[in-house]
Amino acid sequence: MKSQVQKPAIFPFVLVIGAISISFASIFIRLCGEVPSLVIASFRTGVVSLFLLPFFLIKRESYPSRLLLLSFLSGLGLALHFGFWISSLKYTTIASSLFVLSVYPFLVALGSHFILKERLTVTFTAGSLLTLAGIGLIFSLDLHSLRFTIGNLLSLLGAISLVIYYIPGRIVRKKITIIPFLFVVYTSATFFLLLLVITKGYSFTGYSPRSYLYLLLLALVSQGLGHSSFNWALKYIKAGLVSITTLAEPIGASILAWIIFKESLSAGKIAGAVLVVLGIIVAWRRERA
Repeated sequence: MKSQVQKPAIFPFVLVIGAISISFASIFIRLCGEVPSLVIASFRTGVVSLFLLPFFLIKRESYPSRLLLLSFLSGLGLALHFGFWISSLKYTTIASSLFVLSVYPFLVALGSHFILKERLTVTFTAGSLLTLAGIGLIFSLDLHSLRFTIGNLLSLLGAISLVIYYIPGRIVRKKITIIPFLFVVYTSATFFLLLLVITKGYSFTGYSPRSYLYLLLLALVSQGLGHSSFNWALKYIKAGLVSITTLAEPIGASILAWIIFKESLSAGKIAGAVLVVLGIIVAWRRERA
């Protein structure tokens, strides 16, 4: 099924910028490691919400109650995703966390097929299965360490949460323009995360200036440019295809982690990463949303 919405000329450029921006997310998170995961997550979405507030007020777009509820659901999915995934980086390597997280396009595509009636093409399914095989290989190589396994399981829960984020978002983005949509989703995600922060008794103060700098970069670069680019793309292509495009993140982030933190990849994990890359190529080859 082809999308009836014409993609603008800047579409490929926006996706490239988005892929580069989100590749820095795990690096910024690791660099402010003294900050609790839930505080990092709520700061990430909260800063962007505040930045979008004046544009949202100026826009004054009508937001039907049904779409508002779906946006809240999407925000809940985003909150769960960040809570689980950012926590995973406290336990496992950046490469393992991100490549395990990469199972989510397969889950989003399945959800889109049953809920949104978006057809699964042979090439997309084949690409998703290749990606799944690569993730399975990486996961199995970390089973020797309980700490790594816990981190990978948290990342997997983060992947499952993205189904709740992407599918309602796809429905809303067909009707609502990008600024109001992002504001409602990010604000609702921040609300859910703040509830968890308060419940846990965490504080937003008392951290080093260096940590606050990386928190700000995480919010403006990885969230503001990265995730917002993919939310924008939801209007023009299928949710499953948008999600598999973000698989550029583990590749870029793994290279950055190797350079900055000296995190090396074993031959087995490199093989798993190659399968993930092949999955992206196969899924994109003939897919036209």
